[in-house]
Amino acid sequence: MAIVAAIDGTPSSRTVVQTAHDVARAFDEELVVLHVMEQEEYDRIAERASGPTSGTPSYPFTPSEGSFSPSTGGQSAEGYPVDNAAEDAATVARQFAEEVLPEGTEFSTDGRVGEPTEQILRTADSHDAHMLVIGGRQRSPVGKALFGSTTQSVLLNSERPIVTCMHE
Repeated sequence: MAIVAAIDGTPSSRTVVQTAHDVARAFDEELVVLHVMEQEEYDRIAERASGPTSGTPSYPFTPSEGSFSPSTGGQSAEGYPVDNAAEDAATVARQFAEEVLPEGTEFSTDGRVGEPTEQILRTADSHDAHMLVIGGRQRSPVGKALFGSTTQSVLLNSERPIVTCMHE
């Protein structure tokens, strides 16, 4: 079994990784750090990579908030293959984990492309997760209704225990 830390690439992801690490140690479980590249973001990058002004696509999330150049695998017809995007998402997860966790800490990463809730739940299933650790923003009920919430959706659709690290 595993503890899955689902991060979104924002600075609050550090808290999610640290909390998941603490839980994984307490339960003597494997730590899996997951980052999902949202489908819309993937589409935007792929379009830019294969367009008339194509160049190296850039995926913006990194722990230090610097630039990140995704692996393009030699630019396929699509400009940015989904497999490369998933690898890049896993790289974001690895970078956050390496920045936050003590040196020598064992963990694995997973990167996915698609709708975050669906991909988080699939990852939990594929790793037989004992628990999920996710971040959440404090928003008003109206804000959640208008804009949706990945955290809320995961909470409503998961059959597994969830630790939520809230931030503003």
